[in-house]
Amino acid sequence: MTVFTPLSSKSIARIQTTIIMTCTGLVLPGCSWLFGDEGLFPSRSYDYLSVEESSDLILPDGIEVPAIHDQYPIPAINTSQLPSSEFEVPRVQSLDSAEQKGSVKVQRFDQRQWILVNASSGQVWPLVANFLASNQIPITVSNGNLGIIETDWLTNTRSDEVEPSLPSLSDSQLNFNRPASADSFQSKPEGLRERYRFTLKAGVQKATTEVEVPQQATTAISGSAIPTYWDNASSDNKREDNMINLLAEHLANSPNQASYSLLAQGIGSASKVKLRYDNSSVPYLSLALSFDRAWASLGLALKKANFDISDLDRSRGLYLVTSNGSALVKEEKGFFSKIFSRLKKEEVSTVSETLEFSTRYNGSSLIIQVQSQTGSSLDIKEQTLILRRVQKKLS
Repeated sequence: MTVFTPLSSKSIARIQTTIIMTCTGLVLPGCSWLFGDEGLFPSRSYDYLSVEESSDLILPDGIEVPAIHDQYPIPAINTSQLPSSEFEVPRVQSLDSAEQKGSVKVQRFDQRQWILVNASSGQVWPLVANFLASNQIPITVSNGNLGIIETDWLTNTRSDEVEPSLPSLSDSQLNFNRPASADSFQSKPEGLRERYRFTLKAGVQKATTEVEVPQQATTAISGSAIPTYWDNASSDNKREDNMINLLAEHLANSPNQASYSLLAQGIGSASKVKLRYDNSSVPYLSLALSFDRAWASLGLALKKANFDISDLDRSRGLYLVTSNGSALVKEEKGFFSKIFSRLKKEEVSTVSETLEFSTRYNGSSLIIQVQSQTGSSLDIKEQTLILRRVQKKLS
C-alpha cells in the first residue's frame, strides 16, 4: 500500500517559484522570436530613419501636372546656418517680458497716442466692448476682423471741462450725453457732437495689442453736413486723452476676465519684430513699422537694454552705443567656473566697448544689424545675443 505524504507550504512555494521562473524563461525568448528585429513581427518604429527621398514621379502623356502635388514637401535647408560638429548650447536667457505680463501702458509718439496691452487682440476686444456696454455708449460699427469699433454721435455738454484721469466711469466723468439723432441735430444746434473710433492693432511683440481712440467732433445741424470720414488727428486732443485714460484704467482693472473673441482673431497677434539671417548667415532684426516710429523705438529699446547712446546719425541710420563687453557679449560664468577662476586669480575684463547699430529701411521694415567698433569684430553668436536682448525691449 502506497502512502502519500502531503507537501509542506514551503515545498509548495518552492515549486510555484520554479514554475514561474521556467515560464518566464520560455516567454522572454519567445517575445524576441516574435517581435525582435529578426522576428516574425519586427518593429517598424525607426524605419523612417533609413528612408531616402525618391525621384520625381514621371507622368504619362495626357495627365495634367497640376493635378498631382506633394503632400509632404521637404523644405530646403541653408547649410551655412547649420551648427558645426561641436556646438555649445547657450545659456537660457531670462524672460524680461514676464515682469510686464498683464501690463497696460499709454504710449505717445509724434502727436499720436495708443494703449499698449500685453494680451492678444482676441482677449482685448471683449474688454473694450464691455467698457462701452457698461457705460451705455451706443455702437454703430463693430468689425472684429478689422479691429474697429465706432460709436454713435454723442452730445458733448461741457467741451471745455475735461478731467484728465478719473477713478470710475460714470456719465459725468465721461462728460457726454447719449447719442443725438438727426432731429436732435436740428433741435439743438448749439451743442457739440462727437464720436470715437476704437482701433485694435497687433503690437510689436507677439501677443500684444495696441488700441487707438481718435475723436471727431462736429457742430453740424443737418444730416448732410455730418462728416462721414475720419481725420488722421483728433478734433480735440483733451477729449481723446480723457477717453484713452478711462479705457486704459478699465483694461488695467480687468486683467483676470477670462474672455476671448473669435471674431477678433483676424486682427492677428504675430510679432512685428523678428530675428532673421541673411544669405551669409549674418543675423539682423526686422522691425515692421514706419521709419519714424521704428527709429524712435530702437533708440528707446537700446536704453532699456542698458546701452548708453554716445552718438547717432539719423540720415545714415546709425546708433553708436557703449556697453560692458563682458556683461552683454560673453555668457555669465557658472558656479564652478567662478570658483576655479578665483583659485587661478583670473579676472574678467570689463573694458567698455563701442557697438554700432546700423539700420536701413526697405519700404516696410527697418533692418537692424550690430557690429563692434572697438576691439575684435563680433562673431555670429555674439551678434545674435545682442540683437535678442534689444528685440525683447522693442515696443
